[in-house]
Amino acid sequence: MIQEHNHFVFQLPLMLSGLGICITSVLIAWISKRLLTRLFTKIKITHNVNNFLAQCVCSLLIVVGLITALGTIGVDVSALITSLGLLGFAVGFATKDILSNALAGIMILIFKPFKIGDQLTVQQNTGIVTAIDLRYTTINHEKAYVTLIPNSAALNSIIDVQAKTKQS
Repeated sequence: MIQEHNHFVFQLPLMLSGLGICITSVLIAWISKRLLTRLFTKIKITHNVNNFLAQCVCSLLIVVGLITALGTIGVDVSALITSLGLLGFAVGFATKDILSNALAGIMILIFKPFKIGDQLTVQQNTGIVTAIDLRYTTINHEKAYVTLIPNSAALNSIIDVQAKTKQS
């Protein structure tokens, strides 16, 4: 009984340190998310990209904080880190098309090669751009149908853009 009590007393500072690291990492992640959101708003990055990038950074900081906290309290995190690396590789490989479209969407939203209202021709599809999100660019055709063009195709193909003209 006395040995169990001494073991708990020995582990208490480590557990408090781990808890402190967890709380600190969550606070740093929250502050970083707010600062990045403000920064991205000032440099005029669209709302969707702004939220996506800020949430990615926030999640990454929390995961790093949790792994650090577990290592502090004495948990062997080498297997956890290896597992996360393998999981990241598997998920990345399985979702490469989705990630490709999302990254292309971010590039389109940042560099704005075309805007909503422009007439766009991509891979023999011509129409007016009505929406641009992280995965697809939506164009409406004169024949009253809609085409969803994957952003990776729009970014990696030759596209013709006729910018909408301002009418006086």
